Formats: sequence, structure tokens, C-alpha cells
Amino acid sequence: MRSDEDFKCSLWAKVGFAFEERSKLLNVGCGGGADLFFFIEKMNLDVVNLDIEMNLHPDLIATTEFLSASVLDLPIEDDVFDYVVMSDVLHHVDETSQLRSNHVKALSECYRVLRPGGVMIVLEGNRYNPISYFHMVKHLGHNHFTFKYFKKLFDGFENVEFKSFEAHHYPWLLGVFRIYEVIMEQLMPDRIKSYNCAIVSKNGNDSEASL
Repeated sequence: MRSDEDFKCSLWAKVGFAFEERSKLLNVGCGGGADLFFFIEKMNLDVVNLDIEMNLHPDLIATTEFLSASVLDLPIEDDVFDYVVMSDVLHHVDETSQLRSNHVKALSECYRVLRPGGVMIVLEGNRYNPISYFHMVKHLGHNHFTFKYFKKLFDGFENVEFKSFEAHHYPWLLGVFRIYEVIMEQLMPDRIKSYNCAIVSKNGNDSEASL
């Protein structure tokens, strides 16, 4: 297992969501496909990957379905997927202007293609986490959302569960520092834990959120 796949398995274990096997999942902003080991090998899901351009790891290209499209205009009919996930994606949707309207549009599109009774899961790094702020925000330039802004994006959705937790991608020699996560999850307030998560359930008769 590659180190990025190991991190993603740890990340999704922190989310703690019980996916049903053989369900259909849309992996929005799939990137290199680090989440796929968890979704396919661990959860046995039927995955469709989506990104603006193909960046999947070469070992995955021939083994999984890929769509090239923007999350702001999904070329997918309504009510198709059991699950839609966006992991570390939403802050990239409008990197130049960071318009709330575009972030909400992306969520609305994901919700639209979710079947009634399905679930959308959105993971985003927390801007002011003490570790990731200096590395991810200041050094690498990621415009991670604040805890308050992230939660505000879901005001139009009725059935939302929020979680916040610590999860970091450690070089293997520094894996011992995973104990930091255990300690900090007990001591840190949610507003500065490294990840925010929203789990949105779609009612049986909903066609779209009231955004």
C-alpha cells in the first residue's frame, strides 16, 4: 500500500461512516486516486471517478471508470449515486476568487446526482489547524476553509451531521507521532482540529437542497 493510500484509509476510518458494499459512489476530484484503495478494496464499492483532467495513478487507469468534467456542471442525470464524496476538493473549486456561490453550486450539483436516501460526504482541511496552517496554507498556498465558513456552506441542507478530527499524512519514519492525533483530539476545540467533515443525507422525496 502506498503511503497516500495508507493516509486515506486512516482518514476515512476517522470519518467512521458505514458504506454499504456494492453501492455506487461518485468520487469527485479524484486526483491520483489515493482514496480508491479504501473505496474499492476495503469497502467493495462501485466507483466512478471525476476530475477536470486525468491524474489517476498509472496502475489505476485501466481498472476504474473516469469522467472528465467540472463539479460545477456535472454531466450526470439526477438521482444516480448512493454516495457522493469530495475529499480535500471543495477549496479548489474556485481557487482564484473563492466565491461562496461557487462552493454552494458544487455542493448543489453533488446533491442533485445523489439518489433519494443517499449520502454526500465532504471532507475539508481546517484552515487554522496549528500544523497544517503553516505547511498547507502558508507554504503550499491551499485556501483551506475556516470551521465557521465550512459549516455555513451547508445551511441549505436539512440532514447534516458535522464531525471534526485530527488526521495528518506522516512520513513513515515519523509515524510514531500519530499519538499526537489521539492527544489533540481530546484537547483541541473543533474549530482548529485538522479536518472538518459534513455528512449529508438526502430525504426520500428530495430532488435538491433549498440553497
